[in-house]
Amino acid sequence: MHINECYGSLAVINVYPHPLGLSLYVNIEQYNYVPFMTEASGLRVVIHDINEMPFPSDSGFSVAPNTLTRVSVRRVSNVFVIFPSNRQE
Repeated sequence: MHINECYGSLAVINVYPHPLGLSLYVNIEQYNYVPFMTEASGLRVVIHDINEMPFPSDSGFSVAPNTLTRVSVRRVSNVFVIFPSNRQE
């Protein structure tokens, strides 16, 4: 569990690809939110590579409480290969 100064506690979920996808049911414990101190309630979702640090304030999307949210994600990898030059100088 990580703590973010803007979003509070951050849960990390490591998921491997599954043919049926992923379903999450989350209790955000909205009764613990302090009125006038929190801007909103809900979730902030950041999908990132395992080697990257998540930055919820810079990327991701918000999910409101009591809603159904469907997200489709496709992983794209770009590999840049630099071919050696055969020129002689």
